[in-house]
Amino acid sequence: MPILPTILRARLGEIILLTLHIAWFQQVAFISRLFHYHVERFILKAGNVDMIFLLTGGRGSGKTAVCQRLAHQARAAGWDVAGLISPAVFDGGIKVAIDALDLRSGERRRLAYPCTATTSPEELCTPAWCFDAATVAWGNQVLARATPCDLLIVDELGTLELERDRGWTAGIVAVDANRYRQAWVVVRRELLVVAQQLWPEAQLVEVAEASQWTWPAVLGH
Repeated sequence: MPILPTILRARLGEIILLTLHIAWFQQVAFISRLFHYHVERFILKAGNVDMIFLLTGGRGSGKTAVCQRLAHQARAAGWDVAGLISPAVFDGGIKVAIDALDLRSGERRRLAYPCTATTSPEELCTPAWCFDAATVAWGNQVLARATPCDLLIVDELGTLELERDRGWTAGIVAVDANRYRQAWVVVRRELLVVAQQLWPEAQLVEVAEASQWTWPAVLGH
């Protein structure tokens, strides 16, 4: 038998064996990365009990004020704060409108105004307020790019989002994404059951309780 073909066959066998080894190691590396990814996600979920806070209280109880204070103290601690709050607009002590404030950029827009007898049924409304469609759409864009961040605040998720699948639906998606250290979601008491179905691991916080907290205490949760 010629020597050259024998050498070629041996080399070919070595190349095939080496290729199989490389493929095997690549598969092992892929499985290892996949395993560690799912372990990390499991740990994140398992430790997520205090990552989501549902801030609740009655109308005019100071929910937005608590969010503003937490945002200010978090920034002072060096946290990246993102999301939206909804400060009320007063004229002569009367609440005449609701604004939306982007916590990251500081941009503020008019979100809602009181409903009137001439309000169209096609408008985006609750019994008390009519919402500006352009500002709602802008708010969804803000929430869609809010994460990743350290502190996510969504003020608030109401009947539009939790019962009608309208309004700031991107806020629900942002909270579900778990791309933050903490998330604070403002929810009215009458909607808590719905919110707790979405996030059963969340910690419920009353406004009166949160008003007494300082940021180091919040970090301890």
